[in-house]
Amino acid sequence: MKRKVIYQKRKSISLQVVNEMLVIKVPYKVSMELVDSFILKKQKWLDKQYELNKRYQVSLDKPINILGTWYPIVLNEGKFSIELINNQIIIIKPKSLSEEATVQRLRKYLNNQLELLIQEAIDECHLKKEFEYNELKIKKLTASWGNCSSKKRLTFSTRLIHTSLPFIHAIVCHEVSHLFEMNHSKQFYDCLQYF
Repeated sequence: MKRKVIYQKRKSISLQVVNEMLVIKVPYKVSMELVDSFILKKQKWLDKQYELNKRYQVSLDKPINILGTWYPIVLNEGKFSIELINNQIIIIKPKSLSEEATVQRLRKYLNNQLELLIQEAIDECHLKKEFEYNELKIKKLTASWGNCSSKKRLTFSTRLIHTSLPFIHAIVCHEVSHLFEMNHSKQFYDCLQYF
């Protein structure tokens, strides 16, 4: 795995797996021997993160997992469009559109589909108990499936599109419950029972 070391004013070493690169944020004056030792201690975690990244990576040359089902990608030339037809993802793209730009558009398509599914789940929750939220965001979260801010902003991981509908619904119910109780107290779990 490639490494990128970033020295910063910080108190601890931080590791992050981004695609196929290990990003290491290191405090000034920390030796590379200490960094290497830290990486060795975290090797099991790094292997898991690397595998997760591979599982959720979007590319044009391999099938893609949508809601737990693997779909092959078929590329054709023409005016840009993406559709899920006959258990295949059909991508029609101009010849001039690069692979990177096509993957970006595919990610946007997947995020839009996920946002529709999450909005449906939020609407179902709203039928059971009234609540308000200020914003819905789909972001590349790697440490969690979703979160709810004190400003009533619901944020969900782009990786949810690769899971199942019941799992997405459970995550949405969990985050909506945080609109009522920000912690995981008994009141939070009582609220979660509504959904």
